[in-house]
Amino acid sequence: MRNLSLNFMSSHRDRYPALQSPALFHCIDALEQGRRIDQHYLPLAALDDALPSFQSGDIFAVATRVGGLDVSHTGILVSDGSRLDAIHAAPGRGVMRSRSFTRYLRPVPDAIGAVIVRPQRVKIISSLRQ
Repeated sequence: MRNLSLNFMSSHRDRYPALQSPALFHCIDALEQGRRIDQHYLPLAALDDALPSFQSGDIFAVATRVGGLDVSHTGILVSDGSRLDAIHAAPGRGVMRSRSFTRYLRPVPDAIGAVIVRPQRVKIISSLRQ
């Protein structure tokens, strides 16, 4: 786990054309002011040992060492036999499937690991189905 200050957008206003608007910038700046989180993530070195616990449909986010930012990229894990693939969108390439999640993740710039979340099943109440 690590404790992070989240302020990437307000610290990098030039990367977000919409933030050239003073009103939008001040809104983001106010939201990020003093914003800290505790982030649980799986370090790259522990990834191979954890793979058997992942399932198709798990959501991944790439934990990054970039200051002020918690994750740099997200996607969905999909199993293909004994291999776990990553479905994600790549800039300029659209949605793609990367064979082997570990092979995809290791060369991502500034990646230090992955945050893995599993959506929970919900019971639909019969009165809501109508």
